[in-house]
Amino acid sequence: MTHRADSTAKAYAFVRNKILDGSFAPGTNLSANALAQQIGVSRTPVQDALQRLQLDGLVVIRAKIGATVKFMNLQDFQEMCWMRKILESNAAGLAATEHTVDDLVEITRAHTDMAELAASVSRSKLHERNLPIAGELTRADIRFHVAVMNAAHNSLLKAEIVRLRVINRVVGGITPRYIEDAPTYAAEMRKTLLEHQRIRDAIAARDAGEATRAMAAHIQDILDHSIKRMRDDQHSRALPLALA
Repeated sequence: MTHRADSTAKAYAFVRNKILDGSFAPGTNLSANALAQQIGVSRTPVQDALQRLQLDGLVVIRAKIGATVKFMNLQDFQEMCWMRKILESNAAGLAATEHTVDDLVEITRAHTDMAELAASVSRSKLHERNLPIAGELTRADIRFHVAVMNAAHNSLLKAEIVRLRVINRVVGGITPRYIEDAPTYAAEMRKTLLEHQRIRDAIAARDAGEATRAMAAHIQDILDHSIKRMRDDQHSRALPLALA
């Protein structure tokens, strides 16, 4: 890898991570000069990185304005959510017909691990406002969805779903690190686990139709939370929690 390629990769990772962790919120101006100084590279690799992030759907570059973190209006966001639902539900249907024994083992393990984590949370002091467990459960939830995508054995489909999920996360709001409303959170966990079980069972039964329907219902619930969060965020910075 050349020096420029190394520097571009470094700049890309830096800016992408800042977008994903919420440090660079939608609408944030991304000055190539300021970023170059902050990252410790020249301006050109930063510009290359911003071009890559535009292809990812995370950045918008406009003439005479420059680069900004992508901001969607509600209609654009709803259209993106519809596309994510179609692709991810069809991936589940494909997983039902294409999965291997190892794929099913991973899907089952991901679901079981999340259920065990949720059970341990239920036994802990959920009333404590600053219980730092939301991130662990979100990662477990993502692992289940990745296992389903892998079981579909379609790399192009997976790549597009991942891209849309990243945009959804950035525009729809970052999952908080702490639990704000314990009873609501516990109820959401139980609902998510039941939906995951329905998806897993349909895939195990090689029932493509049921797997597609189960994932569609699950994704629709997630997206309803995201859309509500986006509406609320137009009036307040307080974001409710939803597993994604």
